[in-house]
Amino acid sequence: MNVTVLVNPAARAGTGGTIATRAAERLREHGIRATLISGGSAVESTELLREAVRLGTDAVAVAGGDGTVSLAMQVLAHSTTPLGIIPAGTGNDLADMLGIRELHPDEAADAIVGGLTRDIDLARISRHGEPEVYFGSVLASGFDSRVNDRANRMRWPRGSSRYTIAILRELVGLRSFAYEIELTDAAGSVTR
Repeated sequence: MNVTVLVNPAARAGTGGTIATRAAERLREHGIRATLISGGSAVESTELLREAVRLGTDAVAVAGGDGTVSLAMQVLAHSTTPLGIIPAGTGNDLADMLGIRELHPDEAADAIVGGLTRDIDLARISRHGEPEVYFGSVLASGFDSRVNDRANRMRWPRGSSRYTIAILRELVGLRSFAYEIELTDAAGSVTR
């Protein structure tokens, strides 16, 4: 079996690489070929992951947070390649929802080795003039979305306190805005 491990080395204040390395070592202990990939940017990471999928990796494991998992979802959405999560980010909401514990790379690797898979819903959002985006846990809009966008642009502080600061900054300029949601279910029925 060949597993590609997508690493966000900046995750969890720079410890993402260490967590990924430990998980890869654990996979190798079980005879699995683990290849670590890490781009210098989200675009480069996406290209590297697409190439790994094109070359036929058996599975992808993400060592990072929700942002890195989201990046992988964009690549894997139309493939049959399974996605494993090794929680190593500031935000690990999807991993938490799936019961994957943070800071336990051996457990995450063992789950991959054991073939523990779970089907989850993958949702898609499209905005006028922008590419479709897939997500697997929470769709945030309005205030939540603005806080998250601001926190993602911040370089300081590291860790969860950046979200607290982002909340305070967004509260200062809080204003309403209008948007419309259109839901298309699996049968093709549209609800507005």
